[in-house]
Amino acid sequence: MNINPFLSEHLKTGIMQVCASTFLGSAKAFQAPAKVQKRSSAFKVQAADRTLWLPGAAAPKHLDGKMAGDFGFDPLGLGTDPERLAWYQEAEKTNGRWAMAACAGMNSTEMALKEVKNGRLAMVAFVGFAVAALVTRQGPIEALSSHLSNPFSNNIIGSIANMPNVVIAK
Repeated sequence: MNINPFLSEHLKTGIMQVCASTFLGSAKAFQAPAKVQKRSSAFKVQAADRTLWLPGAAAPKHLDGKMAGDFGFDPLGLGTDPERLAWYQEAEKTNGRWAMAACAGMNSTEMALKEVKNGRLAMVAFVGFAVAALVTRQGPIEALSSHLSNPFSNNIIGSIANMPNVVIAK
């Protein structure tokens, strides 16, 4: 397989950046919560103008829309303590970075909201990879190749129909 030298170098740089931000940027999530310092942001979101996880729902008082990825979702009230909320925010970023690395995703450190959204998407994608591997007994690349070779048979419906043979045979 011939790879363009520029593309190869670009991929190496991208992988190194993902690894560096994954391991170096995540140290805060493994530390005990410290005092929360208020940060000024370039923009402020008004509570009435922001998108909430459920349209028409009221966000808890401690989620004021200033954090990246704050859609007003805290049904158990775990973020009422500001120190714990800051720790949870770092822990979510760390888990998201690990999931992006596991799914060969790219880490976008310039945009905090994008980072949180991509991390959440990568976490869901990784669960999908694991479930698909259990059902099809194939890794993601092998399953994609199989699907592309015969898309009408190698899909979710075909996998469900073939489930008894997969479970019994292996």
